Amino acid sequence: MKKTIIAVALSAITFGANASDKDESAYVFLGVANGSESTGWQATAGFDIDENFGFESTFHYNSDEYRSRYVNANMSWWMMSLTPVVHLDINENIRLYGKGGFFFGGGTIKTSTYYSTDEYSDSTSGLAYGLGIDFMPVESGLSARIGIDWYNIGDVEVGDSTVDAGTEKVVNFNIGYKF
Repeated sequence: MKKTIIAVALSAITFGANASDKDESAYVFLGVANGSESTGWQATAGFDIDENFGFESTFHYNSDEYRSRYVNANMSWWMMSLTPVVHLDINENIRLYGKGGFFFGGGTIKTSTYYSTDEYSDSTSGLAYGLGIDFMPVESGLSARIGIDWYNIGDVEVGDSTVDAGTEKVVNFNIGYKF
């Protein structure tokens, strides 16, 4: 009985893998990402399980400077997300996507005044979601993507204070390759 169950399970797995091989593909994107305060860069790697569903991970990095007569501040932050992705083909060259999952990230703020220099770091995690459109020329692995990602950052500790960072909206434009 155990041998029969194992044989049926292996047959189902093999049939499922063979049936979905034609739709599986991996892809990578690299591009610019404009957050609420400044422009950074973004890298995405993903894997389509079939033509409508997949998973992807996005790394977003941003930095900014603030300078005034009395205070200088350098800020940098990063976020890494892992999200399931749903695709909707409009035609053979264009597809819409939506994604939702989780992210983790961190950041550093360095401030200096005439009297002192301070550095604050914190990490956070929360929900990540996004929408966009992929453009894929026929007979080519090259593609372009325009999208908006949101990162629900929530509370961040800066020194002895807690600041509600809210939700970071990141508009991005990427060039990629689908394998």
